Amino acid sequence: MTDMICKNIIDDYIKILRDGIEVEQSNGEYIVSLPFLSWSGHYLEIHVRQLMGDYVALSDGEHEIADLWLSGMSISGRNRNIIRDIAVQYDVRLEGDEIIAKVPLSKAGETVHRLVQALVRIGDISLLHRIIPVKETPLKRRVGRLLKRSKIDFITGPRATVNGQISKGYELDFLVLNGRKSAIKTIEAKRALKTRVEAFAFEFGDIKAANPAMERIGVYDKNNEQWDDELLKIAGVNTERILSVQEENEILSLFR
Repeated sequence: MTDMICKNIIDDYIKILRDGIEVEQSNGEYIVSLPFLSWSGHYLEIHVRQLMGDYVALSDGEHEIADLWLSGMSISGRNRNIIRDIAVQYDVRLEGDEIIAKVPLSKAGETVHRLVQALVRIGDISLLHRIIPVKETPLKRRVGRLLKRSKIDFITGPRATVNGQISKGYELDFLVLNGRKSAIKTIEAKRALKTRVEAFAFEFGDIKAANPAMERIGVYDKNNEQWDDELLKIAGVNTERILSVQEENEILSLFR
């Protein structure tokens, strides 16, 4: 192997990292989404807040503790001490339910790297509960970020599972807990979208038969050129609402 081959591999990896980073601004802070899947199936997010002078706060936005709690883990006593000890090993801290570091801007880059390592290590303790990682598609990722940003109470992953009348254990993308439970599934496929839509319609029909009071919502990306009126009609058969991810206000209005 030549030095050039190794350099090309490193350059390609750096490009993948750079292309996979997304940044958005919300409530006076920036949220940096990194292309690393956490144990719960979410992409890791770093929340950045400006402090006095040239200092910034870098944190997980309290998501890691919340995900562990949703998995059924008690976040007190021994488990909290384990989380605190792991954080200290990477020179970050546990403040309340937030894993955070406050550093000068000149050290922000290396601190992000340490914070990511800490979050991965902390997520490893979820293995004690045998949590099964879930795959997060770009569409699911976008809907999840919309719900989080708007403070919508939901669960995702293996705990967001409902039974149908024919089959058991349908895993939803999101189960929204807003008084009336709402099931959300995203519909996305690079190929054979019609097959995916037909499967979606069957699953929601089976869920409807067993859970008639549960609201069923489908979300698609209208920028996917495979969508047409016929597919939307199929998707809407057993769905109370079928909305595009671009209709953010309409999606959020369902839970207000």
